[in-house]
Amino acid sequence: MGFSKLKKTHRKFLCRNSDLFFPNQRKGEYVKFLRLISIVLVAFAVLSTACGSDSDSSSSGSSSSSSQGTEGCKDSAVTPIGDRSPGRDVARCEPGYPKPQPLAEKTKVSVVTKWKAEFVSPILTGIEFGEFAAENLEIEFVELGFSDSIAQLDSCDLDFGVAGTEAALHNAINNDVDIKMILGNYYPPDAGDLSVDQTGLWARRDAFSDPDNPNIGDLKGQKIASAVGLGSVISYPIGAALRPSGVSLLDMTVEKIGSSDMVLALENNAVQAAWLLDPHWVAAASNPDLVLVATQTPGEALGGIYVGPCLRDSKRDRDVGLAFARAYIRSINTYLDGAYQSNPDVVAALVNQSGYPEG
Repeated sequence: MGFSKLKKTHRKFLCRNSDLFFPNQRKGEYVKFLRLISIVLVAFAVLSTACGSDSDSSSSGSSSSSSQGTEGCKDSAVTPIGDRSPGRDVARCEPGYPKPQPLAEKTKVSVVTKWKAEFVSPILTGIEFGEFAAENLEIEFVELGFSDSIAQLDSCDLDFGVAGTEAALHNAINNDVDIKMILGNYYPPDAGDLSVDQTGLWARRDAFSDPDNPNIGDLKGQKIASAVGLGSVISYPIGAALRPSGVSLLDMTVEKIGSSDMVLALENNAVQAAWLLDPHWVAAASNPDLVLVATQTPGEALGGIYVGPCLRDSKRDRDVGLAFARAYIRSINTYLDGAYQSNPDVVAALVNQSGYPEG
């Protein structure tokens, strides 16, 4: 299910309840999933350079960070590193900031992502509304799994990789591959609250001895679907949820299944549980035979955007990396802060740029 189905769901809920976009509406809690990217965690180092003063250069880059920030990006433009509480204030500039500083020549950059799902909304809206064009950047998506792109990111044959902090990343770093996370992604505002439908581990009720009060430990010996496999970053939140029961993922069979096929696999009992990303969990939430049993760990982003050495080197292409970061951050500040799902232009942009057919 893509953004086209999402758009239909908007219409359905809007017809039912004109107050949908106020968060105190119970069924309107569903809409919070559209707000996930609005709380993107921007990595401190990149945010401070992308929003900071560009007046100084050094061997580490063409721009230096400034505690004073720059126009439109002041004290609120830094997320407190030591605070992981879900309610903390995350980095924000004013809408329209940081201002574009277009490159001298138009530059095409590649962005690796397996799916154009909600977690790439800053890129999708940035393309649709011309934020990357304002930096003289052209985005080319490359449909490739992150583990298959690491070597090409390291060699600078590919530019930006969108992914979770998968086992493949840790293995690469252990083997001295020179890639780094420069931008973080989202964390769900209601993570940890199973009463709120959201991204997480969804399961068949009949997989539990008590379907009305599911015990996640009952999944021992059963099949769980993951888009990446056992090496996925979702092993972390699932493991955290399983730990009190004394069960681990090693007690289950992890099946590698594409995100768009997971709900069908659940409904057909091909697997008994699946980690559903946005917006795929929406279909599960409408099925009374499926139940949410684990969420992302509260207050933690589990992925982001990765680059190789070239985009971090002032003698090579760091100016391109900074241009991308400015456009990405500006898209969040301008289009994805707050209840952006109430803006029909933003929803239409996501539908258009996701590549899913409408209907």
